[in-house]
Amino acid sequence: MIDIEEVLDVIFEEVNLLTAVIASGGAESAVVEPDQIRQVQVDWPCPSRDHLRTVIESAFWATTLVEEGRRTRFRIGVNGEVDPSNDVVQRGFTKAIPLTAESIRRLAPSLNPNVGLMDVRSDADGTFIRGVINHRRYSGKFPFSIHGTSPGDLQFSWALHRIVQLVNGRIDRLSTVAMPNQSLLRHYVNGVGPLADSSIDFPRDLSRAVERVQEMGHGGSIWIPSSAAELNGVRIKYEFTTSNDGGPGEYSPFTSISWGDAIGQYSGVDGAVIVASDATVRGFGAFIDLCPIDSVTVIGLSQSSSQVSGSDIGGGRHQSAAAFCLQHPGSLAIVVSQDGATSTIWSDKASQISMVRWSPLGADF
Repeated sequence: MIDIEEVLDVIFEEVNLLTAVIASGGAESAVVEPDQIRQVQVDWPCPSRDHLRTVIESAFWATTLVEEGRRTRFRIGVNGEVDPSNDVVQRGFTKAIPLTAESIRRLAPSLNPNVGLMDVRSDADGTFIRGVINHRRYSGKFPFSIHGTSPGDLQFSWALHRIVQLVNGRIDRLSTVAMPNQSLLRHYVNGVGPLADSSIDFPRDLSRAVERVQEMGHGGSIWIPSSAAELNGVRIKYEFTTSNDGGPGEYSPFTSISWGDAIGQYSGVDGAVIVASDATVRGFGAFIDLCPIDSVTVIGLSQSSSQVSGSDIGGGRHQSAAAFCLQHPGSLAIVVSQDGATSTIWSDKASQISMVRWSPLGADF
């Protein structure tokens, strides 16, 4: 059970904070005028508290239900607008369906929550599912959406940002959890061996893979070696051939979203996914023997850093990723925990291990 009033309090607090950030253009010291605040509220209207209470309660209980042996996963768009586009297919129902946990459960299998959502609207008669929307990319304007990811877990997005996450009864909020500062990550990581001369834009091109792992809820690891030909000590249980005939060469982050989706699926198998610097997926189910790691430099979002023992950076996935980077200088690893929190670990040529932690809250593309 959740305290819906507490969740609502947090949501509206985060909406107010983010409204000021958007109005200021992200400048911390900028003076925000009332007209700027009002414009953000017009551009990104937020549903009323009473409306959200109904939607959240139904969505929460829907995550606990099972449809034909499968958990209920879904995305709901609340009081949104859709821009006509070749990338968007909107289908309205001839008769609106009252929003309940059961109606969400029954409709969920018809939509892939990565590319589709239920169109939920409210009026004087109640709250209803008015139709469904499928899209290749985000092309509509749904100021507020709810993503049911696993039993009892919900993600709340507003103005294209995931602002609140409910996980195992814990409420994470955008303003207090570690954020994925992409500029900071690029600053440190794009000079690392496998990415220095690569056409992979980190974290942009890998963000879809990370998001897919988060959505599946099982966690996973992606290892990018400094040299695809030198994987000493790495055992790949499911290694692909080098042929592009139906092999990994068909997955490219620059031609299809399927590349990130495929990596996310592969990560569901125990072990890491191996990705070469040219974006070729070498295989998955990879393991490496652990080794002692004296210290790891943990870099904060303000670029401050601290030294921690290698044994204190996390569990098995983190330990294996650090061992991989230590034994392959100039390599990089991404670790996604079951709760969606993500770590980027890399090593320099001198085998110094560094790490940045970030969370699934933040930009919601």
